[in-house]
Amino acid sequence: MLSRSLPGLLGLVLVLSSISFSATAQEKTKAKSTKSEAAQKKSSTTEASPFRRLPAGYGALKLSDEQKEKVYAVREEYGKEIAELEQQIQALRQKMDKDCEGVLTSAQKQQLASSKSEKQKKEESDDSKSTSKKSKSTKSNSKSSSKSSDSTKE
Repeated sequence: MLSRSLPGLLGLVLVLSSISFSATAQEKTKAKSTKSEAAQKKSSTTEASPFRRLPAGYGALKLSDEQKEKVYAVREEYGKEIAELEQQIQALRQKMDKDCEGVLTSAQKQQLASSKSEKQKKEESDDSKSTSKKSKSTKSNSKSSSKSSDSTKE
């Protein structure tokens, strides 16, 4: 009698476990969609301001939400002023460079332009070399870190 009811019992267990698994999977999917919707909502409000970040070290202070909002407001206020001043500084530097070049003779201007061109080519060359070095060093660092972690396991 037990042998006849065993396959039926196993079938019932399989059905119940698959139903339970399905319900759990649906709950997780709903939870993920709710979290992603909240993240999208938050990112849409925070993307508007590059100053909506806490200053260095503030993350460890366990600020309340109210304190964070006040810090964000202060950073927003001063950040806008700073951005305006940085634009003014950039314009003044460009004007200064132009006025300095006005002092030069045409031969000196040509020499300066040639010098700037060579410098730019060298910087571009150095940038491409450093980029390839960084990718190589990243690979070697990951290899060496895995070796060191292996040696610490022993």
